[in-house]
Amino acid sequence: MARIFIICLIVLNIMLFLLCKALLADEIYYPIGTNPISTTNPFAGETIYPEGEPFAKKYGINFWLYNDTSGLLDLNLGLLRKSRMYTSPPVVSPNFDNIVYTEVYYYADVNEVVSKSFYVPVVLPQPTDENPEISIEDYYKSYSLRSDDLVRYEIMSVTSKIFRYDIFKTLTVVDWAWDSNRVLIKEHIGRMRKGIAGTIPWVYDVHEDKLYRNDTVRKAIITHWKRTQNLDLNLYVWDIDIIGWEKDNNNRFVVSAYLYPEKLKKKFLGCWRVDINGNMTELLSLDNEHCDAGRYGLIPELH
Repeated sequence: MARIFIICLIVLNIMLFLLCKALLADEIYYPIGTNPISTTNPFAGETIYPEGEPFAKKYGINFWLYNDTSGLLDLNLGLLRKSRMYTSPPVVSPNFDNIVYTEVYYYADVNEVVSKSFYVPVVLPQPTDENPEISIEDYYKSYSLRSDDLVRYEIMSVTSKIFRYDIFKTLTVVDWAWDSNRVLIKEHIGRMRKGIAGTIPWVYDVHEDKLYRNDTVRKAIITHWKRTQNLDLNLYVWDIDIIGWEKDNNNRFVVSAYLYPEKLKKKFLGCWRVDINGNMTELLSLDNEHCDAGRYGLIPELH
């Protein structure tokens, strides 16, 4: 009986090990059998509230531009196990009518991390005979994510049920498009002590209530380097930085790609223009690492 129990325990451990390996290979883009170094530091910024002079002022509230066009803007989950929840700043559309933000939850009892993104229509209070003037406190409440009567709609959700292996999936807002109709979101997959392993672009269309996932950009970059340089990116650690929307275009966004052949070194794999429907991925430059992108989303000054 004891021998059977030991054999079952060994088989269970092998199955768990293979499951972890399969997830690393299939979902995180690490080749099986490798021990990859970090690509980018996970959740690099201590805060993503900008500093300096505000970009605009409306309703008596200061607004700053959100996207820093580096592709590295991200959440900080350093204290997630302690705080159990992280809420990103509200990212307001250029027309001030829409908000998108993300939340990350840690469920200690099952060691699970869940990340969700939400859309919130900005509902400003209507003047009445008794209160003909809208106060600045009313405007603040309209943009606050802490309002008790907040009406929000879940865009998408990702989960990592094996956080005990330090594998995570999170969602971060990249930027709004110039026309306020679409918002660019990135999904990060990685390991807490290894770094980001795979970045997946998502686009949410507010008017159509439609979500686009773009996997073709990664495939196009792999195909290009295999064809032109006989470089098989599947054998290396590499990733994309989602920079933002192409200027004045809500159908295309730009990314930069990097190969990480060894620790603390990286090779630029080009700036790329990507169609949201996955119909086109175009190489823009192999020389200039600065991918030119617009900056449209805003962060309100909240108290």
